[in-house]
Amino acid sequence: MGAPRHRRHRWRREIEESKIDMGLIAPASQEAIDLSLYAAVLDCDHQGIRELAPLKPNPDMRVYGKLGEPEGTLLHFAVRHGTLKTVIALLHLGANPLVRDTEGNIPREVAAQKATGHRMRAVLELWERREARPSSGDAHEEASQVARRA
Repeated sequence: MGAPRHRRHRWRREIEESKIDMGLIAPASQEAIDLSLYAAVLDCDHQGIRELAPLKPNPDMRVYGKLGEPEGTLLHFAVRHGTLKTVIALLHLGANPLVRDTEGNIPREVAAQKATGHRMRAVLELWERREARPSSGDAHEEASQVARRA
């Protein structure tokens, strides 16, 4: 029986970091890190998003549509096409829930357009309150409670 999954991931990350420190491999470029985050959001891989956190990807990068026009941020895309866990992982990564897409909607308003978006809307509302008063941990706790019920 092997080690638990989270320990194996930590060990792999530590090995990769030590290889970079020793100069055996080059560190990943910021563009590669951001593309990894984009791929994780497309795959609704909330665990992959959390694993990218130490690499500091840009959670507010723009997503482009079929015609090459910007449609919104990764958070907008996750609200439209992803799961609640993906949205929460992006929020923990630092995605701004108050950024507007090209139609002028914030992610909470996009969630309101979905028939199944009531939980996403509730979580985004709580995170917006947290952004408004960053010193309070109450909104963060409330958002975690809503996420646990999901």
